[in-house]
Amino acid sequence: MGIFKKKRQIQPMEQPVMPVFPDIPENDMNSDDNEFSTYEPTIADIKNQVSGDENFAIPERKRPILRPSINKNDFKFEENSPSEQSFSFDEEKPIFVRMDNYKEALKHLKNLKEKIEDAQNVLAELDSIREEEEIKIEEWRKELQNIKEKMLSIDKHLFEV
Repeated sequence: MGIFKKKRQIQPMEQPVMPVFPDIPENDMNSDDNEFSTYEPTIADIKNQVSGDENFAIPERKRPILRPSINKNDFKFEENSPSEQSFSFDEEKPIFVRMDNYKEALKHLKNLKEKIEDAQNVLAELDSIREEEEIKIEEWRKELQNIKEKMLSIDKHLFEV
């Protein structure tokens, strides 16, 4: 059974010995001879950045764009694949179409012809309406011009005396 077994004592594992690293001298970080010196911008640099003397033109590419080469030999082509069918129209053979498909195609053609005729009739009506509107607008312009001329003549006669 295993429920009433004697417990084993877990012995601690020995930890591996860690290598000793040399101490970092603190003097090197504060000295002015530091290998990585800090950069403090001058007033001229700040003015150049603010004034916008930079050139914003798009740089030209120095190297050509590399495109992967495709080798036709990498692709296998099966000549007798079922998805590709070869049709030859040189020979004159009768074409057989099912009657229901033929009748349906004729029905669709008839509907399309009717819709085209309707669209042409609507366009013709729109053209005639536009012409009538232009004629009416021109008549109204002429009437307004006549009314203006009459008002000017009345104004002249009233204020001349």
